Amino acid sequence: MKNRDSLLGVAAIITFIMGSANAGEYFFASKEYLDNRSGVVEKVIHEYYDGRRGVLYCKTTIYLNNVKKKFYLSDKANDGGFIDVVEGDSINIFTKKDYQFLYNFQGGGNIYFVEKAGMQPYNDLIRWKSGAFYYMCLFGGCSLFLFVMYLDQVKNISITNWFQKKFVKNKKIKN
Repeated sequence: MKNRDSLLGVAAIITFIMGSANAGEYFFASKEYLDNRSGVVEKVIHEYYDGRRGVLYCKTTIYLNNVKKKFYLSDKANDGGFIDVVEGDSINIFTKKDYQFLYNFQGGGNIYFVEKAGMQPYNDLIRWKSGAFYYMCLFGGCSLFLFVMYLDQVKNISITNWFQKKFVKNKKIKN
C-alpha cells in the first residue's frame, strides 16, 4: 500500500464526517442548536447598494453592548436584508457556533434568527438548512467517490471486477 492510497482513505473519512455533520444539522437542528447572543443594541448600520438587474440590497450590521463581535447579514432589502431594530432595543441574535464553520462554509452573514420582545423580526433558518443540505450532498458524494477510489486502489475491488465476478459465477451456475 502506497502513501497516496492511505490518503484516499483519510480524505474519504474526512468528507464523510463533514457530510454527516451537515446531515445532522439538516435533519435534526433547530434554532436552539444555534448560539444565542442576548443584549441591547448599541449600534445599527444599514448600507444599501444596487445589485444585479437593479435589485436593491441591504447590509445590516448590529453591535450589541455586551458582545465584542459584530453581527451582519446581506440580502435583498425587501427580503430580509433589512432588520427593523433601533439603538436601545433588547434583542436575541442566533448565530452559528464557532465550530460549525468548519463543515458548513455558507456565507452571506452570521445572523440566522432575531427575537425582539417576543416577536421575530428576522427568521432565515431556511437558508441555514438549505446550506446544510447542499454541503451534505456535496461532501456525501465526494466521500462516496473517494471511497470507491480507495477500494479500487488498495483492496483491488473495482466495480468492473465485481460485476465480472458476479457475471462469471452466474454463468458457471447455469452451465
